Amino acid sequence: MSSKSLTRVASQTRLGVGVAAKCCKDDRRIEYSPPSPLFPLFLVAVCSIIYLLRNTPAVPFLLWFLPEKPDARSWGELAAVVLLLAGVVLVLRAAVPSLRLSLARKKNASEKGSGKQLLLPTSLAPHSGKKLHQAKILASSTAVSPDIDLAKPLLANSAQASSPTGSEKSRALAKATGCGVHSYSNGDRYEGEFYQGRCAGNGVYYFAMSGRYEGEWIDGKYDGYGVETWSRGSRYRGQYKEGLRDGHGVYRFYTGDVYAGDWSKGQSHGVGMQTCADGSRYIGDFQWGVKHGFGRYHFRNGDTYAGEYFNDKMHGYGVYSFANGHRYEGAWHEGRKQGLGLYTFRNGETRAGYWNRGALETRSTQAADPLAPHMVHHSKVLHAVQEARRAQSKADALSSINQDRVSGAVSAANRAALAARVAAVKATQRATISSLSSLSFSPLAQAAGY
Repeated sequence: MSSKSLTRVASQTRLGVGVAAKCCKDDRRIEYSPPSPLFPLFLVAVCSIIYLLRNTPAVPFLLWFLPEKPDARSWGELAAVVLLLAGVVLVLRAAVPSLRLSLARKKNASEKGSGKQLLLPTSLAPHSGKKLHQAKILASSTAVSPDIDLAKPLLANSAQASSPTGSEKSRALAKATGCGVHSYSNGDRYEGEFYQGRCAGNGVYYFAMSGRYEGEWIDGKYDGYGVETWSRGSRYRGQYKEGLRDGHGVYRFYTGDVYAGDWSKGQSHGVGMQTCADGSRYIGDFQWGVKHGFGRYHFRNGDTYAGEYFNDKMHGYGVYSFANGHRYEGAWHEGRKQGLGLYTFRNGETRAGYWNRGALETRSTQAADPLAPHMVHHSKVLHAVQEARRAQSKADALSSINQDRVSGAVSAANRAALAARVAAVKATQRATISSLSSLSFSPLAQAAGY
């Protein structure tokens, strides 16, 4: 069919002309044409002739239909037989549509497990010859509808298509399997593979306002490897589980910050490295999105801290090395020096004792009584220094994340995103071909000879 013809048919379709539903497997329409109104009379006549032929002897032509000795009884028997046959025909005519409907439902239920579904016609009762009754069969997983939006209810009239109801479209979507395109009411759009009406396999999900996801799906959720991109420029590449970031991956924020490492239930959790746009960097433990545990922080001015973190702040024991050569070893509380500690200047001078809110409050001394409540013995300070250095060693042990696992997750995510884009292209192409093919099967196009 030429492009000009397709344009004509498409314009007529937009004006409200119904497009015939087509079989997704071989693009053939399945029509239910009601029997002719004269069919019962024809059947009664045929049965009457057969009855007369079997109950009359051989007579000259044109007299075979008359009894040899006509009487009231013979004519009464003939009338009774005719009425009986007419009654049987009327009963069958009333019962056949209901029987066909029940058989179709039974077949639909039996094929439920095989991935096929027969959309029953809205009515199997007889209508006028101008009305077209069609059914649409969703193909199995090997050959399915390329566009989920094509799973619409049957057309009741060739001149006007009925709009799909929510329940009918939901039942059609519930059995869709293969490649397809589906648009959601909130403006989102999915292009890729389906299994029983859910996103499964590889596909691309476009968010109406915030970006897209390219990667693997299981049961309608992100699961496997994928790439998620937001409209402001943030991007994540790595593993997913049940719709959340889980495993290993790299998140690049639109501000320039980057996190690479472990994830759990959508948050950074485990060992990771956070690099900020200002040049600062943290390598160590994370717990539910914040620095928590042991880690090393490199500040942009050259200072470093290695030790314990609690709720995203330096808390516990740790060693802080200043860029100018000074050094503090001891206890911390919510980001400030708090407790026993030792401060060493670059010239070798030291200050030891009890620190409060970042300032030295009580100096330690060798002569003080270790049991005195208001005096600080130097041995206690040395114990705090040992704890700080022990925490530093644990933080240094985490100074390098498992780069191989992170790099492997990123590579797998890139491959999954590529496969998802390929599946999306196939789904879009099938949807385009399906929309063009549906025009060629419309009743108006066939009547016009296209």
